[in-house]
Amino acid sequence: MKTASFFIFCLFIFNSVLAQVGPEFLWMEENPGLAREKYQLYKDAMIMEDYKAAVDPLNWLLENNPELNKAIYIEGVTIYTQLEKKETDKLLKEHYQNKILDLYETRIKYYKEEADVLRRMGRVAYNFWVKRDDPEKWDKIYKLYSRILTLNKANTPRYQMKILMQASVNNFKKGEISQDEVFKEYGEITEVIESGLAESSETSKEKWEELEEEITSLLLHVVEDKCRFVNEHWKEIIEAQPERLNISKMAVLLLNKGNCDDNSLYLNALENLFLSEQKLKWAELISREYLKEKNYKNALVWKQKAMMAEDLSDSKKLELLFDQAKIHNQEGDKYKARELSLEALKISEQSGSSALRKNIYSFIGDLYMGSGEECYDNSSKVQSRLCYIKAYEMYALAGNSTKMDEASQQFPHINDIFSEGRKERDIIQIDCWIGGTVELKKRP
Repeated sequence: MKTASFFIFCLFIFNSVLAQVGPEFLWMEENPGLAREKYQLYKDAMIMEDYKAAVDPLNWLLENNPELNKAIYIEGVTIYTQLEKKETDKLLKEHYQNKILDLYETRIKYYKEEADVLRRMGRVAYNFWVKRDDPEKWDKIYKLYSRILTLNKANTPRYQMKILMQASVNNFKKGEISQDEVFKEYGEITEVIESGLAESSETSKEKWEELEEEITSLLLHVVEDKCRFVNEHWKEIIEAQPERLNISKMAVLLLNKGNCDDNSLYLNALENLFLSEQKLKWAELISREYLKEKNYKNALVWKQKAMMAEDLSDSKKLELLFDQAKIHNQEGDKYKARELSLEALKISEQSGSSALRKNIYSFIGDLYMGSGEECYDNSSKVQSRLCYIKAYEMYALAGNSTKMDEASQQFPHINDIFSEGRKERDIIQIDCWIGGTVELKKRP
């Protein structure tokens, strides 16, 4: 049974090779009989899996009858691959590897089909070369895989394009190629990726997106003017193809590090990401950018959108409410700032941290402390200073003794209290925006 199975396997291999090589054999005119004998010797050795015995007759044919048939190159790769896999001696292993690569190159010399053969060569060349202590290895890798992409375009395997990008970056770092050459390779790979994404199924789409992310990450090592690069190479994609999330993510990374004068493309990329992923961090980054510009209206819009993020936690919801309160304060709306702060405090009674609650109480205290001008009353020095007593109450709830002391220094003077016919502990209505009542206290 084992013998029968092995015979079937060999028959399968023979038919597979025949499909590649065709039936025609060009035997040498000088001594066709000897050529046939050598051919049969290495074929028999292959069947017996005695690959070392196959080497001499194969090499004789390669030297004396090189245009016999493509089969000697295809099967030659098989023979030397089997020897290379089992070899432990480093020098001999490299010898076998070189023979495999030579067979691919010689096959191209006699039978053309360069695109297909180089693509096959690309399956092994990187693993052969990258482990060697050879200063020229990255140059070899770059030239081979660049040629593969040039010839194969969309038929280039994804992993071979990644190898090309890695080689481009390494050669750039060594000063072997220019930044423009790296961008050229990146651009050609990107064209293939765009084509792949347009025609891909859901499964293969993930693989194309993964490749896009990997090659773009490699590109970051050579980009000097990040803002210029993104605007020249990705602007159109970000604006017209928001679904290309990897490009938007990399643009965000580059533009954030580039500190560009114009942040419109950065915001556009962030919006693409939020619209697709609904993640909190994207909305918060957008809001932060608008805050830098003191565009409080848009900063608030994106803080509110952040409240709808899929990954929003209860604790983060409280922080966002508090953030909105602080923005309202920055734009001068203390009433709305307090309203949101009180809302956050109400929610935080069950789920908020004590530290956050203390911060919110201190913030409300700051609102009141900063309201001296709004709460000033020409007719009453006591009324003018009630805001500080209210601030003191908030600081007390926050446990902020330092600010409590500062607020108490602004309480009404005892003389003013008496002159207005009032006394300590009177309950007084606050007339300004703060509203409510407060227990009258005198300055210490």
